[in-house]
Amino acid sequence: MAKKKEPAIISSLKIFFEGIKLYFKNIDKFIGYMTFPVLGQVLGVVLIFTTVHLFGNNVEKIVLINPALNNVSIMFTILILLSVPSFMIFFASFWKYLVAMGALNSMANNLISGAKLEDLNIHNDIITRRMSTYLFLILILSIISLIGLIPILWAVLLVVMIYLSLVFQIFALEENLNSLDIIKKSVQIIKGNFLKTTIVLFLLWLFTYNLLPELFNFAFEKLNLYSYLCIPVEAFAKDLPLEDIQNSMQTIISAINSQITFTLDVKELSKSIVMNLLAIVIIGYTLPLRSICCTILYKNLETKKLKEKKIKEL
Repeated sequence: MAKKKEPAIISSLKIFFEGIKLYFKNIDKFIGYMTFPVLGQVLGVVLIFTTVHLFGNNVEKIVLINPALNNVSIMFTILILLSVPSFMIFFASFWKYLVAMGALNSMANNLISGAKLEDLNIHNDIITRRMSTYLFLILILSIISLIGLIPILWAVLLVVMIYLSLVFQIFALEENLNSLDIIKKSVQIIKGNFLKTTIVLFLLWLFTYNLLPELFNFAFEKLNLYSYLCIPVEAFAKDLPLEDIQNSMQTIISAINSQITFTLDVKELSKSIVMNLLAIVIIGYTLPLRSICCTILYKNLETKKLKEKKIKEL
């Protein structure tokens, strides 16, 4: 008697909760591994804006001390030079995050196989060995994403990205494939398993992009942490041409609906910025969870594909 096929929602939930278990079981290692890639980007952006803010506020004092610097080109060059360290921190951490997107799938494969995570950085070698393939793969995905930014193509982009959702897992686990073969295999393996893949991705999106950020937001609200975190952001926001921005936005909105009034408040703007930064940090730190679940999904679908192949050969 043939074994009854498991519903897609049940198998998807199993993958999701298995990923949750493996992630939280090794969360200390994952936090250590992801700290520079995540916080480094935030720190880099904060330092860039801080440098611009402080330089702009003190440019008159600098000119008074040295009138020879009263030149737009010179001032712009000084600002660029002052910002270089901040940009270097940002780009270094951004690259580390890109590396993690590939390397974490090798770690996940070890965890799924029952092995322990020892030296996490050793998995970065998978990117070093196949740098050109990895960069070309990212380039292709970036071009597809840019094309998909056109509003009329959003639905198409969503479907395409679901079909390409396992490319990093295939890259990490199938070292003999080039970028185009990786993309082809992702499409082929998801074909016939679109619903299951979509459910797993939806659960990950719901948990890591919505539920966890909202839980942290609730905790920060209750502990009144935003009132402290917003202080430096408010200092910067006060120097922005908020009145001009508000008038421009009001003109646009009034053209659509004259009943709507748009207001731009410094405190609300600052809080919104801090909340978004918090969400970015949480989403960044949960990249290992998404990698684990997608690696489990890939191995699950690959096993299913091999079984179906053997049945056809009989």
